[in-house]
Amino acid sequence: MFFCPVVVVMGLDKDPYIIDLEKEAVWQLTDNPKGYSALHPKFSHKGDKLLWAERYEKRRGSRWGHWRLKLADVLFDSTGIRLANIRNL
Repeated sequence: MFFCPVVVVMGLDKDPYIIDLEKEAVWQLTDNPKGYSALHPKFSHKGDKLLWAERYEKRRGSRWGHWRLKLADVLFDSTGIRLANIRNL
Protein backbone atom coordinates (compact mmCIF):
# COMPACT_ATOMS: atom_id res chain seq x y z
CA MET A 1 0.00 0.00 0.00
CA PHE A 2 1.31 3.44 -0.90
CA PHE A 3 1.35 5.96 1.94
CA CYS A 4 1.51 9.65 1.12
CA PRO A 5 1.69 11.63 4.36
CA VAL A 6 0.98 15.29 4.63
CA VAL A 7 3.33 17.27 6.89
CA VAL A 8 1.81 20.38 8.40
CA VAL A 9 3.81 23.20 10.00
CA MET A 10 2.56 26.75 10.08
CA GLY A 11 4.23 29.69 11.80
CA LEU A 12 6.54 30.16 14.75
CA ASP A 13 6.21 28.24 18.02
CA LYS A 14 4.87 25.24 16.09
CA ASP A 15 5.69 21.55 15.78
CA PRO A 16 5.41 19.42 12.64
CA TYR A 17 2.56 16.93 12.37
CA ILE A 18 1.99 14.10 9.89
CA ILE A 19 -1.55 13.54 8.74
CA ASP A 20 -2.75 10.30 7.13
CA LEU A 21 -5.88 11.38 5.28
CA GLU A 22 -6.98 7.78 4.53
CA LYS A 23 -6.88 6.65 8.16
CA GLU A 24 -7.82 10.08 9.54
CA ALA A 25 -4.83 9.86 11.89
CA VAL A 26 -2.48 12.60 13.14
CA TRP A 27 0.98 12.26 14.70
CA GLN A 28 2.93 15.10 16.33
CA LEU A 29 6.59 14.62 15.42
CA THR A 30 8.32 17.00 17.84
CA ASP A 31 7.51 18.67 21.14
CA ASN A 32 9.45 21.89 21.07
CA PRO A 33 9.52 24.29 24.03
CA LYS A 34 8.05 27.78 23.72
CA GLY A 35 10.16 29.95 21.46
CA TYR A 36 11.27 27.02 19.30
CA SER A 37 9.88 26.41 15.83
CA ALA A 38 10.08 23.77 13.14
CA LEU A 39 9.71 25.03 9.58
CA HIS A 40 10.06 23.74 6.01
CA PRO A 41 10.06 19.95 6.64
CA LYS A 42 11.15 17.84 3.66
CA PHE A 43 11.11 14.05 3.24
CA SER A 44 13.97 12.19 1.58
CA HIS A 45 13.13 10.50 -1.72
CA LYS A 46 12.74 7.14 0.03
CA GLY A 47 10.58 8.70 2.75
CA ASP A 48 12.79 7.33 5.54
CA LYS A 49 14.33 10.67 6.62
CA LEU A 50 12.95 14.11 7.46
CA LEU A 51 14.90 17.38 7.26
CA TRP A 52 13.66 20.67 8.73
CA ALA A 53 14.80 24.05 9.98
CA GLU A 54 14.48 24.68 13.71
CA ARG A 55 14.53 27.96 15.57
CA TYR A 56 16.15 27.09 18.88
CA GLU A 57 16.86 30.43 20.48
CA LYS A 58 15.57 33.95 20.23
CA ARG A 59 18.08 36.35 21.72
CA ARG A 60 17.41 39.90 22.70
CA GLY A 61 18.02 42.19 19.75
CA SER A 62 17.60 39.37 17.23
CA ARG A 63 14.39 39.59 15.26
CA TRP A 64 14.24 35.99 14.03
CA GLY A 65 16.55 34.19 16.46
CA HIS A 66 19.03 31.42 15.79
CA TRP A 67 18.32 28.54 13.43
CA ARG A 68 19.78 25.11 12.70
CA LEU A 69 19.02 22.20 10.39
CA LYS A 70 17.71 18.97 11.91
CA LEU A 71 17.69 15.50 10.37
CA ALA A 72 15.84 12.44 11.69
CA ASP A 73 14.92 8.91 10.70
CA VAL A 74 11.19 8.42 10.09
CA LEU A 75 9.90 5.19 11.62
CA PHE A 76 6.60 3.57 10.76
CA ASP A 77 5.51 0.93 13.29
CA SER A 78 2.44 -0.44 15.06
CA THR A 79 2.12 2.72 17.19
CA GLY A 80 2.16 5.00 14.15
CA ILE A 81 4.85 7.35 12.92
CA ARG A 82 7.70 8.74 14.96
CA LEU A 83 11.13 10.29 14.58
CA ALA A 84 14.33 8.65 15.80
CA ASN A 85 18.02 9.49 15.72
CA ILE A 86 17.30 13.25 15.62
CA ARG A 87 20.49 15.21 15.03
CA ASN A 88 21.76 18.69 14.23
CA LEU A 89 23.53 19.30 10.95
